[in-house]
Amino acid sequence: MNPRWALLLALFWLAGSHADALELTPRTVSGSRQFIVFSPDAALRNRAASLADDLKASILEILGDTGSWRIPVVISLKPAETAAAESVAFRLFETAGGSSIQISIQIGENPADAHFQELIARAVLLEYSLRNRPAIKGGEAYVEAPWWLTAAMVQMFATRGLEVETGLYRSVVGSEKVPEIKEFLMTNNAGLGSTARAVDASYAVCLVRLLIEQPNGRANLARLVRNWPDSQGDPVGALTKEFPGLAASPTALQKWWTVNLARLSVLDRYKGLSSEATEKELSALLRFDLVLNKAGDKRAFDLGKFEEFTKLPAFKSTMARVQSAMVRLSLQTNALYRPIIADYEQIFSSLARGKFKGVVEQIDEVTRYRAAVTNRMSAIADYLNWYEATQVNTRSAAFDGFLKAASELMVQEDKSRSNGAVKNYLDQLEREF
Repeated sequence: MNPRWALLLALFWLAGSHADALELTPRTVSGSRQFIVFSPDAALRNRAASLADDLKASILEILGDTGSWRIPVVISLKPAETAAAESVAFRLFETAGGSSIQISIQIGENPADAHFQELIARAVLLEYSLRNRPAIKGGEAYVEAPWWLTAAMVQMFATRGLEVETGLYRSVVGSEKVPEIKEFLMTNNAGLGSTARAVDASYAVCLVRLLIEQPNGRANLARLVRNWPDSQGDPVGALTKEFPGLAASPTALQKWWTVNLARLSVLDRYKGLSSEATEKELSALLRFDLVLNKAGDKRAFDLGKFEEFTKLPAFKSTMARVQSAMVRLSLQTNALYRPIIADYEQIFSSLARGKFKGVVEQIDEVTRYRAAVTNRMSAIADYLNWYEATQVNTRSAAFDGFLKAASELMVQEDKSRSNGAVKNYLDQLEREF
């Protein structure tokens, strides 16, 4: 069916069956013509429609597909009169012109609770999976895309790419708590708190990224979405069907997942540390524990007082261990700290070999240079903070007329927003967009 005819029929059906709610409510149709947003607030309608189109474009780019849509998405946004009236509804209807997806949001005091982007991603993926199937009949059950794919699409849109948080994966791999991939695919995170949902979303991004890296990854991922309604509650089977390389053996999927999580955990190794992070790592290395006696008692020592521990039995092995740690730190250190790390590495090397001549002078020299670098970095930071706080903003009068008109327009727009919940939702959308 021609998308424009489907749109007109959907609007006709909505006006007839929900006359009280939508008949007189202004609407905005998105640039793609797929999203119809109803709201009394023009700015809210326009932003919601634009955001929906942008998120849809991001999803289709990830799937490597730009095909024409068939099912319109109707979005109703209005403020909730009371806290008890706050609600979010997501439905698939059979209309006179075919199927229609409807999203209804009663905006409350915390607009983020509506998860607008997640609702749009659900709608886009649902339409994508149904566009080449017979229309859903009234009351007939339907299957949405997997939660992890929806979460990944939203997160990847928010970061405008496929970047992952390596620190999260590094901490998980280091603690040996790599989640079982089958359990992860079967989990429903709908009832989890915001922190747990954020962690799951990061894993979801990881999974989608790894799937895209597979041969014909985007095409296979798109086929997975299209065939998901036939998955019959078996996410692992559906995944391995479209990505057969992951089903070579009973343990192949888990091995692939574990190995690639480990790989992602070190993707940022090429990035240098900041001066603050380098100083923190260096300070930790310059204070170390040494065993004092056969009972295993330990004491913390500073490098500057090396004369106090040169007679201890574990002295040389500890110096060698710290020297190796200095070498590892030099691979990521801030550029300004490289001479400092090199000098300390040489000092620990001399101590590990029992060579003490000139070490005191070396420690004094590198300590002075380190203090100079630290003071200079602190002075630069203080100057930047001062400049930002006290700089005089000077400008010509060339744009004063335009700025005045824009200011008046913003004042009028603020006055038109009589409901605080709608204003909060506009602000939330603006931050997300």
